[in-house]
Amino acid sequence: MQNAEKIRVRIKLWADPAQTAVRGETLRRLSALAGFTAKAMARELDVNRSTLYQEKVRIPQKIQQRLRELTRVIDNAFVLFEGDEKAVMEWLFSPSRRFYNMTPFSLVMGGNGSTVYEFQENLINDSETFKSI
Repeated sequence: MQNAEKIRVRIKLWADPAQTAVRGETLRRLSALAGFTAKAMARELDVNRSTLYQEKVRIPQKIQQRLRELTRVIDNAFVLFEGDEKAVMEWLFSPSRRFYNMTPFSLVMGGNGSTVYEFQENLINDSETFKSI
């Protein structure tokens, strides 16, 4: 099983291959992993808080795009952290000065995934920089 697939299974984010729907329980679990309240997670996803308690939640188009960006960010994180799932999870949900004291997860879900992705790509392409961090 690929590393990115492991993290997807762990947080059980992807309910269907097209990323058009997800179980409400999954969103609540993800919110707990991220350290968000249900209200904060609903705000991140641009849905009503009560939506998180539904059995199946339709994901708006703009959030589908953000989930695809999150997948790319997670894939890159596994490359950068050499497959260390714990380090990936810690990095994904920890505030960073590089990202204005926001977590990479919050940036991606807030619509600024390209900021995180481009930073990662630069690190991957310039291994000297990564080694000095």
